[in-house]
Amino acid sequence: MTRLLLYANHPLIRTDHGVSARTRNFIDFLSSIASHVPDSRIIAPVSSGSTDDPSLTALDLADDQLVALPPYGGHASALLATFRQCGRLCREMRTSPNTILAGPGPNSMLWLASHRLPKNSRFVFFIRGDTEETLRRIYRRSLLRPAVLSLVRRFERRIRALARDGRAIVFAIGPELTKRYGGEENNCHCILPLLNPDMVPGDGGSSRACDGDPPRLLSMGRLSAEKNLGSLIDSVAALKRQGRLVHLTIAGTGGLKAEIQSLIRQRDLHQEVTLRGFVSHGEGVRQLLDSHDRLVLPSHTEGVPRAVIEAVARNTPVISTRVGSLPALFGNHLTWAESPSVASLTAAIGASIDAPETARSRASLARLHLDRFRTDLEAKRVATILTAAETWA
Repeated sequence: MTRLLLYANHPLIRTDHGVSARTRNFIDFLSSIASHVPDSRIIAPVSSGSTDDPSLTALDLADDQLVALPPYGGHASALLATFRQCGRLCREMRTSPNTILAGPGPNSMLWLASHRLPKNSRFVFFIRGDTEETLRRIYRRSLLRPAVLSLVRRFERRIRALARDGRAIVFAIGPELTKRYGGEENNCHCILPLLNPDMVPGDGGSSRACDGDPPRLLSMGRLSAEKNLGSLIDSVAALKRQGRLVHLTIAGTGGLKAEIQSLIRQRDLHQEVTLRGFVSHGEGVRQLLDSHDRLVLPSHTEGVPRAVIEAVARNTPVISTRVGSLPALFGNHLTWAESPSVASLTAAIGASIDAPETARSRASLARLHLDRFRTDLEAKRVATILTAAETWA
């Protein structure tokens, strides 16, 4: 029987009622895979938390399925934790001869484990985005940038080498990342696990703006450089100069909060831009999407962003840059900004607002294909592939 170890590189919280997370951020997919493989464990940094914490989302994960590592935070801490904690992960691998180690890629923990474990060890990598481009944006002003990008390239080369040698299976989110890792000829499968069934309504959008109110725009995600929120704020300022008032809600947390607050003050957009902060999954995200007229994704780089899929599920029209696999998956069912520039974002927002019927029609057409994004269905398919004898023949 196959034994599956699933490494998660973001913290989980143990409460009196079980295991939770502050963001779903792919852990829901890993726990769903675990539910389809009888002998499976999730290995993750774990801390203790309060049952009453409203920011926590409960996971369908039994306590005996969890191997707890000490918690850490940030890229530097994660790299240091790799060298301290990789031994624990490797010992878990050696407890059974038919064990598969799975986790995100590129990732320092799996990279080190692949060098320390025997050559007959098997790995699975889940590729969720362009890590190199993301870190290039995050470290754009740092002297560490060349070293960080060099490490990421080394991790990516290792994944490709393991796949070529038949020691690894790669699951990439979206067709663009799948092509980047060589497609099925290089043991790379395309997956689309981004939507929990609780996000799909019988009807959606009952609390959207009334005629005469300023259109309500929403951005959801990390406050991070690759998300290009500065350009989105400048687009709101440009629309204001044109006499076209909109209101933008920015939901999320991250290291650029102070910088974004400063930009809002500089542009005198206190009335037009609201920083919402963290919004809990489930009902919190549903209410947020249902009370806004458009989701705007101004990013420089993405794989297949969960926020877009959730917006589509709630019938919320989407304005997006042409990033990742979104153009291939949605075609003309989204309103596209041709580049991440302020001018392109301003034009796309204006065009969508000027043609509300077209925006609503596109949203309805995009929603027809939601089943392919369901986390539970894709998890079952991945588990079947991983446990099939012919996969590793």
